[in-house]
Amino acid sequence: MAKSSDVALAMVALPEARIAEASRIVEALRAIWPECPPVQDVSKAKGGLVALKLEGADAFVTVVDAPLSWTELASACGTAREWPEATESMRAHAAHAMVTVIAPEKSPIVVRLLLTRLTAAVTTSSEAVGIYWSEGALVHSPRHFVDIATEANERVPPMELWVDVRVVPDEDGTHSLFTTGLASLGHKEIEVKRSKRPAEEVSGLAYSLATYLLANGPIVGNGSTFGRSSNERYKVTFTKSMHPRGGEVMRLEI
Repeated sequence: MAKSSDVALAMVALPEARIAEASRIVEALRAIWPECPPVQDVSKAKGGLVALKLEGADAFVTVVDAPLSWTELASACGTAREWPEATESMRAHAAHAMVTVIAPEKSPIVVRLLLTRLTAAVTTSSEAVGIYWSEGALVHSPRHFVDIATEANERVPPMELWVDVRVVPDEDGTHSLFTTGLASLGHKEIEVKRSKRPAEEVSGLAYSLATYLLANGPIVGNGSTFGRSSNERYKVTFTKSMHPRGGEVMRLEI
């Protein structure tokens, strides 16, 4: 049975319940990912489901003749820094495609790289409105998503597509922060509690730590320190989340 980290899912918002044929999606995938291994089209249905096999992974694109839940999308659209028109654009969609990748023998990052590339291929070959990356509760414009996906690789994973870094102002003028999406990639989520530093500095440090983890693995332990230079060191502790989601997180003390 596949573990949750072996299965990854993204949603492509559409103006109508229709996507390109499998051959066009594969062609778009090869354009985005020139090193793409051989792809086998194993689709049996026409028009509503695309099924592909490639190098130890099964991938599916399923059309759903209904919009995504606005309850899920509203917050993501309202905080989409790179896409000010997100709310207006995503409210207009009428259907969506579920893009799923299952790869039990691959790492969480490799699985999500494949999902990112396939999602970009569906986006470029169909009339996509936007993309909802559910693991990070993020929405992206088609152009931004495809541009980042085209450059993505294992050495430089596309963290901005996968992980939400959210700063929340506190009533006393301090700033707290939490990430969403790192847990799906095999890491603890990052949190900051009531920092007196400016919001931009808080988010920048957390973003740097998350990027470091994705590039190097879970090598920042409980009680260790992290910094962007030899002169900058901040303590990291493993503790219970202050967020309603619960669980253990990395608390960055800044």
